[in-house]
Amino acid sequence: MYYYDIFSVCLGTVLCVLCFFFSGYAAKNLKPAFRLMYFLPAVAVLAVASTIGTDKSMIPVYTGAVICALGFFRDKLSFRRLVSLVSALCTLAAVPVCLLYKGYRSPDYSKEFDEIIRVFRQRYILSEWKGIDYDELYAKYKPMFEKAQKDHDEFANYAAMKAFLSEFHDGHVGFSYMNEYSSEEYAIVSKLYGEDHGLVLMNLEDGRTVAVQVDKALAEKGIRNGTIITLWNGKPVEEAAAEVPVYGNLSDGYMMNTADADNRYFYRSTLLAGTGGDSVEVGYIADDGSEQTTMLASSGDYYLRLNAAMKRLDSGIEGANFSWSKVKGSIPVLRIKSMFFDSKSDAGEIKYSGKSYVEMKESIRRNINEAKESGMNELIIDLRNNSGGSGNLIRAIAEVLGTEGEHLYNYNGVWDRTNRRYLTDSEGKFLLGKKNTFESEGILDDGRIVILVNAGSISAADHLVHVMSQMDNVTIMGFTKPNGSGQGVTSIELEKYYIYMSGAMMLDEDGTPFVDSGKDGISGNSLDIRVPFDEEALDAVFNKDEDYLLAKAVEFLSK
Repeated sequence: MYYYDIFSVCLGTVLCVLCFFFSGYAAKNLKPAFRLMYFLPAVAVLAVASTIGTDKSMIPVYTGAVICALGFFRDKLSFRRLVSLVSALCTLAAVPVCLLYKGYRSPDYSKEFDEIIRVFRQRYILSEWKGIDYDELYAKYKPMFEKAQKDHDEFANYAAMKAFLSEFHDGHVGFSYMNEYSSEEYAIVSKLYGEDHGLVLMNLEDGRTVAVQVDKALAEKGIRNGTIITLWNGKPVEEAAAEVPVYGNLSDGYMMNTADADNRYFYRSTLLAGTGGDSVEVGYIADDGSEQTTMLASSGDYYLRLNAAMKRLDSGIEGANFSWSKVKGSIPVLRIKSMFFDSKSDAGEIKYSGKSYVEMKESIRRNINEAKESGMNELIIDLRNNSGGSGNLIRAIAEVLGTEGEHLYNYNGVWDRTNRRYLTDSEGKFLLGKKNTFESEGILDDGRIVILVNAGSISAADHLVHVMSQMDNVTIMGFTKPNGSGQGVTSIELEKYYIYMSGAMMLDEDGTPFVDSGKDGISGNSLDIRVPFDEEALDAVFNKDEDYLLAKAVEFLSK
């Protein structure tokens, strides 16, 4: 039960008990007007309900308050005590009702879905660009939400919402529970990922499906990191993977929609190993080259194993945001985990956008110049799993590290206030509004910069990649592209969670959305060097616990 409902039950019960013991004293010593006290439970319950809202599960509390009010109409002591006692018991009955009723404080999932569809039609700015067919999505998902509502099944609603929002292929589209419901969400998420069968599945560069993050107990069966998996739950592994919804990629413990089709393909098998229930039949290639089958029993939540695997693959360098380190004793590495520097700079950008992040810029200059003094003109920027943040911070970084001269950041869209939409031309391209540029000082014009990315590099991180990829001395490197989501974000608040979506248009020079993929699923950010996830990479990441991408960046800069 939620604390406010517990408070309502306790308050109502206390007032009813008070009426019970006070009734005898009131009959002898108080004026008849004091019988108004029997309305106290009703007044208290009404006050609380007007603040937090009503719920079917709390009907016993409301009924108890009404019963207690009957004491106002009859002066007989036995009657007043009876109604006070019955009212208290009725109020307390709300506790088992709330604990046992599946619909306790449950939103109307079907109506919420209708509202979400309505808002997306009006406010999601990439509907036409991505070719969203709302009628088709409504027909596909409405029955799922209706069934979740009928069964009061919060898990079914959560799973349907995840699947529905993943259809937009936009990392800025998603939902999250409010803070007071975070423990509920964690339990649902753990269930959503399924059962842990002792391994995670990924695909090598050549398409083969392999086991990683393998439990030591599976070694007895001949399954280790890198073992080729051929069957899952009795089906060819590619066929089985195609039947599992690919909600996105797990980034720092959170499921993030993958906007780019290539990224979705990279992570296509990661959710498969959580399916199959308590036990699953698995086919694999044994050490002697023969194909074997075995049964794998579940042993807990798959989410924990998958999260551990993705951390090894994608987390990037450990360290504070905007921390500096060196690899090979000399190459400076700047770790940027999010596009926020400090509270002083963030506050300053609001008032003085052109003068903000002075300390951050000076920190970059100082570290670059120190490296130059030792003969090093290279820099590695680690943006892996960067969750985004301030666009002005992107500008400030590029002003220092970009090649000397003026560069284009992006264009604003042109908003039609009357029709509440961004304007397009006769060919369907968005009209260009304000041009946003920046002037770079070119501190590393005589050197090279490698930016490490992955599918968890999103939003403002996507911006930095897009902006810096203009520079001739910058190389973008990763197993996967950045997420591919660059528009401004808006949100709506529902009963228990927030829904997020792209809501503020930014454009490239050709009138296409800045960064975001269209109907083809290919984002506006690309890799200069795509590092293959092959057997060598697998061995380095999952057997030797090495940062393979960082090693590849060093290798590239050492040539």
